[in-house]
Amino acid sequence: MNPRAAVAALITGCALAALVHGAWDGPRWLLLVGLNLTVLILVVLDLTERVDPGGAALPLRPGGRNSYAPAVVHGTRAVHRDPRLTARDARSPDTAFEFDLTVLPDARPPYRIRVLHPLDLQNARERGVMVVEYDTRQPWRVAVPPRPPSGLAARAVSLGPPEAEAERVVAPRRAPRVLVGGAVV
Repeated sequence: MNPRAAVAALITGCALAALVHGAWDGPRWLLLVGLNLTVLILVVLDLTERVDPGGAALPLRPGGRNSYAPAVVHGTRAVHRDPRLTARDARSPDTAFEFDLTVLPDARPPYRIRVLHPLDLQNARERGVMVVEYDTRQPWRVAVPPRPPSGLAARAVSLGPPEAEAERVVAPRRAPRVLVGGAVV
């Protein structure tokens, strides 16, 4: 288990225990501390979910087992790096490209994912294909390499659209795990 998630679950469990014990038969100060800590934890979890809205690919893990695969581009749009704001100018340094991709790996079925990248390095908007680097154990971790292998780049250009509709892969959410872990603690 992730150490940060364990600490968050421990703090959440202590806050919930203080709230329940203070409401049941404990001193009033324990109820107030537990209530305030629980509200603070829920606000922090809400803010982290708003900052990381999910659906987009996560960065690759250092030391993870990565592989390259061609990908078909279904759409590209300019978005603001802050998900709460809208992009006004595609050439602004605060914008990034959002690629809607179907990754076609050799070892598993094709899957669809959104990838954010500050540059269109492989001219994917024009060609409709690109090469991506993905984590073989956690397929929601995808990155656009600056210099893809030339053999895969040539194979990606020769690809057409995938035959069947690919399933969308999404990274797991963190907030429910922290709340359930806190309730268990």
